Amino acid sequence: MAYNANSGTGSMTSDTATYDANYTPKANAFSRTGYTFTGWNEKANGSGTAWTAGTAKKYTYTNNITLYAQWQVNTYTDTIEHWAFGFKNGDGNNADGDAYKMNTTTFNLNYGVSKILNDTNAVTIPNGFGLAPFYGTGEIEGTYKEYNFGSEFTQQDHNMYFLYGYHPIEYTISYDPAGGINSASNPETYTVLYGVTFANPARTGYSFLGWYDAGGNKLTGVNPGANATFANATALYNALASRTTGDISVTAHWQRNLYTIKFYNNDNVNGNQLVSEKQYYYGDAVEVPADPTRYAIELASNGYKVSNFSYWDPTKLDAAGVIDPVRIDSANKNSVTAPDSSVNYAGTYAEKSYTSKNATVVVKGNATVEGSNYGIMNEDGQVIVGQGTTSINQPVLSGTVALENTNGLVLWYLGTLQGPMNGRRVQK
Repeated sequence: MAYNANSGTGSMTSDTATYDANYTPKANAFSRTGYTFTGWNEKANGSGTAWTAGTAKKYTYTNNITLYAQWQVNTYTDTIEHWAFGFKNGDGNNADGDAYKMNTTTFNLNYGVSKILNDTNAVTIPNGFGLAPFYGTGEIEGTYKEYNFGSEFTQQDHNMYFLYGYHPIEYTISYDPAGGINSASNPETYTVLYGVTFANPARTGYSFLGWYDAGGNKLTGVNPGANATFANATALYNALASRTTGDISVTAHWQRNLYTIKFYNNDNVNGNQLVSEKQYYYGDAVEVPADPTRYAIELASNGYKVSNFSYWDPTKLDAAGVIDPVRIDSANKNSVTAPDSSVNYAGTYAEKSYTSKNATVVVKGNATVEGSNYGIMNEDGQVIVGQGTTSINQPVLSGTVALENTNGLVLWYLGTLQGPMNGRRVQK
């Protein structure tokens, strides 16, 4: 009795059998990769008489025979694990927290048979994800490697493991600040796993109304508040299915701010009177009132002082403003625009001193003249102020005189002056 490996490997010694006596075949000592031994047969192709190892059978042959090992190819169960990637906050369910196993699928394949893997072996792709066009395994070459879809592999003599990767699509966010400056904290991209809340842009003199898409919908962000924490794969699919995906374009909407601009004459003689109060939208032209007249002539023993209007001095009221308004003078009064805050402007004056003849009192403001002669005359003796008075010989006997800011003047007065003078006399 000879034993043949029949495509297997190994060796077995021959045995003897006695005619018309029971013979028990030996146990198999051969092996064949990827196959399982199923018994012995007198024909290599299994078409002859079968013998079972360890089971006695009467030997009826008058010649030597050979028993051939019979083999059955093994069927292996291969596994594909389907992993979602893109988890950046440790919220995946693998050891590193950067991926989430969504599903595990299997297929059976006989040893030595070739198979092609492609996207038909994938599971449902979550909303906002894409399937990588390759699979990974360490079973083919002994170390982990990635193979493009459509690559063929041959079944080995063990169950094999494969990995399919699903990756979140990175979508773009386009911002049109519409004249403003976008916030540096607004991201240019997003994925479906994590929500984005838009920060406000900035624009001088305007109030931000919100970000709007092309359809006129106001957006506070893309999936604001969304995260990548999921109780299980079903929760992952359900949560992602309801989230916004795709490229996003938003435009800032603005409203011009309205500010109040006030002008005060800042007259320390007649009181700080409000000259003008108006509201302006940011950037509108401001109507600057006429320069105020500050009646003030101060006489002293060695001459007098005259106060003349110089410029409008601003005081910004809104601390949130970022641009200090400029002062207004003769050079820019016709080109002033509303700043980014409410402003009070106060008249500012410059004093100039003159040498003159003896004077003993201070004369300010409007005064009521009663009785005798008065006048304001230049150094040449010509009277130039005084209700039409043109010379010392044409006095006004009563009325109200405005003591104007006039350079190079001295005061001529005989009589009683009511008002700031308190009835005292003033002579040249």
